[in-house]
Amino acid sequence: MCFSSWRDSAYNTSDAIRRSFRRYKASTAQPERAYRGWDIITAVVEMTEIVATAILNARDPLRFAAHQASNDQIEELFTSIRDHGISGAEVRNVLGLQGPRGLDATAMRTLRIFENVVERIALILRDTAVFWLDHIDHARWFRHYPATLTPEETWIIDKNVSDADRAKAEELAAMPGAIELVTIMKDTGFEHTVLREELVVSAAWLGDVATQFIMNILANSGLDVRAPKKTALFPGFLAHLTAEDRELLFANASYVDPR
Repeated sequence: MCFSSWRDSAYNTSDAIRRSFRRYKASTAQPERAYRGWDIITAVVEMTEIVATAILNARDPLRFAAHQASNDQIEELFTSIRDHGISGAEVRNVLGLQGPRGLDATAMRTLRIFENVVERIALILRDTAVFWLDHIDHARWFRHYPATLTPEETWIIDKNVSDADRAKAEELAAMPGAIELVTIMKDTGFEHTVLREELVVSAAWLGDVATQFIMNILANSGLDVRAPKKTALFPGFLAHLTAEDRELLFANASYVDPR
C-alpha cells in the first residue's frame, strides 16, 4: 500500500514542480519568480521526505509502512547520510538493483560501471539529505508560516541588530542571481535568506531525480504489473556515463530504461 501512495505522491509533486518551473522560467516579474521559486523548493522538500521514508521502509518495513516518516525520523536519517553517507549495499537494496554476473573481461568492466552508478546514486542521496536539512525551515515558512519581514523592518524590531547584520543582509541581496531576500521569524530570532536562480534550478533538477528514485523502487518491487520484467534503472542516475558505458551496462547487466 505504501508503494502506491509514494507513487501517487511522487507523480503529483513532480507534476507541480514542472508546472511551477515552467512558469518561473516564463515570468519576468520579480514577485512571481520569487513565489514560484519558493514553491519549487517547498515541493522538492516534500519529495525528499518520500525518499527518506522509502529508505527507512527498506530498513524496517513493519515500522515504516505508513506514507511518510515523521520529521524527527527524517532529520535523524538525513543527518546521518549527510555526515556519513549511505553505503552502496544499501543503495542496491533500496532500489532492488542486481550487479552484473560473470567473470570474463566484459563482466568485470560492466561491474565497474555498475559500481560507479551506485556510487553516484549515493552522492545524489547525500545531496538530497543536505537539501532537506538546509531548506526544511524554508518549506515550513512558505507552506505553514508565511510571516516574513523585509530586512529593514527587522532592523526596527530587533534591538540587537548590528552593523555586521546589516552588511550581511546587503551582501546576500547583492549575490549573483539573487531573486528575493526575505527575513524569516524564528524562535531563535531573525534569519535572512536569499532565493537565487542557481538554487531554484538545482532544486528542480533534484526534484526530478528524487521522483525517478521513487519510480525506480516501484518498478523493481514487482508490485506494478506494467513494469518491465528486467531490472529498471532510470536515466537520472546515468547522465555521467558515456554512451558506450551505458550501452555496455544495459546489454550485460539485464537492465532496461523504463521511460
